[in-house]
Amino acid sequence: MDNWATSMFTLMVLVVLVMVKKSNICFALARTVILERLIKLWTNFAKFGNPTPESSELLEYIIWPQLSTNNGDFLYLDIGDSMEVKNHPLKTYNRWNELYNSLGYDDLFTY
Repeated sequence: MDNWATSMFTLMVLVVLVMVKKSNICFALARTVILERLIKLWTNFAKFGNPTPESSELLEYIIWPQLSTNNGDFLYLDIGDSMEVKNHPLKTYNRWNELYNSLGYDDLFTY
């Protein structure tokens, strides 16, 4: 790993450990696996620019999909006790976007 990737990895691990300590989470084996998966995804992304450059047993042989499909739906990776690629329909996103736009103020810039 180059300096940037090493720094990012260290920073992310420290953030996770601080969050765990503050929330008093007691890690069971399943939670340890989730942490190992997150660290693997982060380090792969820092090193290769892709969180899943190849399938692995730890990541349940899942390849992180591209964000959107041909019909505009959003694919995402649900990371928990098991990993699963899920679909967020464009229609639902559009509904939330319309609600936000109807309640937002034009004179405010938001991210």
